[in-house]
Amino acid sequence: MKSNQILMVGALALSMILSGCSASSTSEDVKDDKTTETAKRADSKKSTKEDAKTSTKDKKESSKTETNKNTAEAVETKETSNSENKKAEVQAQNTQQHTHNWVAQTQTIHHDAVYETKYVVDQPAYDELPDWKYVDGYICDNCHQEIFTLSEAEMHVKVSAAMGSGNCKSYSAGVVRIPPGAQNPIHHDEVGHNEQVLVKDAWDETVNNGYKCSICGATK
Repeated sequence: MKSNQILMVGALALSMILSGCSASSTSEDVKDDKTTETAKRADSKKSTKEDAKTSTKDKKESSKTETNKNTAEAVETKETSNSENKKAEVQAQNTQQHTHNWVAQTQTIHHDAVYETKYVVDQPAYDELPDWKYVDGYICDNCHQEIFTLSEAEMHVKVSAAMGSGNCKSYSAGVVRIPPGAQNPIHHDEVGHNEQVLVKDAWDETVNNGYKCSICGATK
């Protein structure tokens, strides 16, 4: 009995010890969680401040750059305007101080030679009489007249008899000559060629494009 009481007291004590350790561990975990959350909030605030500082700095630099750019453009515009005004003043002074010396402003324009195609006759057309021509025909046995056809030979004999002489009574076949005048002429066509013929020589034209003062540069 006494032994059982001792065991119960020991078990109760052990239970209390374990309960205390668990409570202590839980308390430590809660404490660590709070510490971590606090650190995160601090980091977040620090990051937000740094971002705000960076944004403000970028805005200031951008504004400064834009201001410098506008200032440079204004200076350049002013310098250009001053230069143009000075040039106008100098030109006006020159105009007032001298009489214009007008010089013609000319331009030379070249024109090529002009050609055209023309037909040139090398040899005119002409008719040529042929040479004597030798053909088969008939020859009178009496007067030796050369006759070209049989009908003409027969007529020759009849005419001789009708005229009373009657000497030309017969004819023989033979080679007879046809004179050039009794033949058709040989026609030769015109001979020629095309060639480029100069119509107008090449030339230079001087064109006046106005006048310019050699002193001040004024134009008219």
